[in-house]
Amino acid sequence: MFEFIIIGAVGILFSVFGYLIMVKKKTSLIHDYHLRGVKDIKNYCSFMGGCLFLLGVVFIGFSILGFTEILTFAQMQLSIFILCILDVVALLVIQEKFAGHIF
Repeated sequence: MFEFIIIGAVGILFSVFGYLIMVKKKTSLIHDYHLRGVKDIKNYCSFMGGCLFLLGVVFIGFSILGFTEILTFAQMQLSIFILCILDVVALLVIQEKFAGHIF
């Protein structure tokens, strides 16, 4: 049960950071290196924050599914692993699109 609390807490953290970046345009939460070369900060923040917010909501959802024992911990780990890979790919694509570089 403790692992579901940790996953839920991480989900809340990602959701809050995503909200702050997406809605409040808090670019201070994004490393300066990633902002270098970005011309359209507003859309960049919307996409980056949206990815983080979505990842947080998914973590919270998996935490709830784990508490209700709909998913086993192994199923949740596999699902989170796959979704994290997809989210990282999305973040890299967004970074390349808006900044012209990945790292």
